[in-house]
Amino acid sequence: MVNIKVETGNGIYEVKKPSGTVGAIHIGILTGLIRMGGKKGAEFNETDLPMTPAEQENLQKGFLQWTKEVLPHIYVNGPFPKDDMPGEDQFALFFAMFSTMKVSGNIFRIITE
Repeated sequence: MVNIKVETGNGIYEVKKPSGTVGAIHIGILTGLIRMGGKKGAEFNETDLPMTPAEQENLQKGFLQWTKEVLPHIYVNGPFPKDDMPGEDQFALFFAMFSTMKVSGNIFRIITE
């Protein structure tokens, strides 16, 4: 299992890389927030984050869902217990985990023998 350390304004948190069912939920939430602009093979970057009011609302809903369904399963330790973690730290972890996701047209390769 891979652990990731993320520094926020309140200290350093350690979280597990989402895997298994939690990993699928994590990817499902985050991929619903990416705007690729229709470019084939485009890679995710910060400009792909939602910008319109409707997309901002979608981001808020995605963050709340991620906080309830993913964060409790990946939290390892930090300056606050997970149930007392400030919202800004939860948001920082959400975006940190978002940035670790690699999305491109080259996420797999079929190998034939």
